[in-house]
Amino acid sequence: KNTTLQHSCLRWLAKSFAGYGPIGCLADVANLVYAMQHDTEPSDVSEAAVVASMQAFAKRILSRDFSGLWIPELLVMDCELDDTLCWLLLEYIYRCGTQPSSVKVLVQLAPDSALDAVHAQLGEFGLDIFRDAGSRNAEK
Repeated sequence: KNTTLQHSCLRWLAKSFAGYGPIGCLADVANLVYAMQHDTEPSDVSEAAVVASMQAFAKRILSRDFSGLWIPELLVMDCELDDTLCWLLLEYIYRCGTQPSSVKVLVQLAPDSALDAVHAQLGEFGLDIFRDAGSRNAEK
């Protein structure tokens, strides 16, 4: 059976999550998915309700059915794992050809010199980056 590279990548990403699980909270991803589907957060906030919403969204992503979704044109992120996953998800949707350009990303980084390489690398993707003394993303 022939599959697209994107489909294979999504399958392996899902498998890696199942095997290793990302470190950190994925609340921003869940919030983005709820917003894109125009869903309200479930009143019981049970794991089952969140999983059901994510599964419905995953079906739409795999079938490339983006009709009726709100697709943001701008993403502001501080480079935590869940923000980066939101960026990748939106970039995938844009690359599937549903939008005329790509998502505009504004990145907040601390002025710490330890993040200079991150700044340079993200700049290669054409992201807008600003250094913010109030940012805590350089803390361990």
